[in-house]
Amino acid sequence: MILKWIKKVVISREVATFCFFLLVSSLMWLMFTIGTQREMVIPAPVVYYGIPDNIKMTKQLPSEVQFTVEDDGSQLLSYFFSKLDTVKIDLTDQFSGERGLKEVKINYLPYIQEKMNVISTSCKIVEVEPALFTSSYKKVYTRRVKVALGSGIRTGLQYTLKDSVVIEPREILIRGEHQTIDSIQYVYVDSISEVFTKSKTIYAPLAHIKGVELLTKSVLVKVNIERQTEKSFTLPIEYVNVPDNVNIHLFPAEAEVIFNVGLSRFNNLKDDDFKIVFDYDTRNEENHTCKLQLVNSGVQQGFTYRISPEEVEYILEKL
Repeated sequence: MILKWIKKVVISREVATFCFFLLVSSLMWLMFTIGTQREMVIPAPVVYYGIPDNIKMTKQLPSEVQFTVEDDGSQLLSYFFSKLDTVKIDLTDQFSGERGLKEVKINYLPYIQEKMNVISTSCKIVEVEPALFTSSYKKVYTRRVKVALGSGIRTGLQYTLKDSVVIEPREILIRGEHQTIDSIQYVYVDSISEVFTKSKTIYAPLAHIKGVELLTKSVLVKVNIERQTEKSFTLPIEYVNVPDNVNIHLFPAEAEVIFNVGLSRFNNLKDDDFKIVFDYDTRNEENHTCKLQLVNSGVQQGFTYRISPEEVEYILEKL
């Protein structure tokens, strides 16, 4: 117990000593900088607007510039507590030329100076990096296309989609050579590896297309999930495409269709919306069997199902 108390006292003294020296160092630095011209490097985020969608620049615009400011030491200390607003640069006037290769030029110094004047009128901008930005550009073709899923949504066992998957935005702008982008009908969401067991909204990247630039890189995908169960109907097998002079005997004469259905749609599933059919044109004449098919009236869509038995035996009787 005494040893623990001694350790606490020693640690407390070490912390107090460190804080004391930190305070003394700060005060000495403050006294040294007052009345002395010092320099500080400050980063500034930059955003651009007024760039048409059909403009393609050969160089990427800097998202940040760094500048060195000179001022009184005490004034520099205040910059730590002053947040520099994002530098906004309007490039509208730089893209007014005719079709062909052009050039855009940006001098960052006036924009930085304007921002710093709001904080301090005594500061001097010593250096800006980059000071200038120059890039050639050309006008390219653009086209708006729809976004679609590249592959199906996978759900966990005993789960299913409650309704259609929602993609936002439904359309995006692409650009590139006229011949290339004219042949594109859809931009696809890259494969989603997640197995969903609950409703969720995720950001999903769009699949890259060779020779095409996507102006939107990712989309929101809203997946609505619910628990599923089975619902089955036993239905008589009906005939289609049977010649008038042929009579058919099936073994068995009826079959069961088993649906995987979400709980919210369970009561909407009716047996009179479906038919199990024997299609004379698809029969296997050698084995005297035929694979059964499910015909949907169109009222209910999007169910997975199985038919039992999958195929039946038959005997033909010519009239």
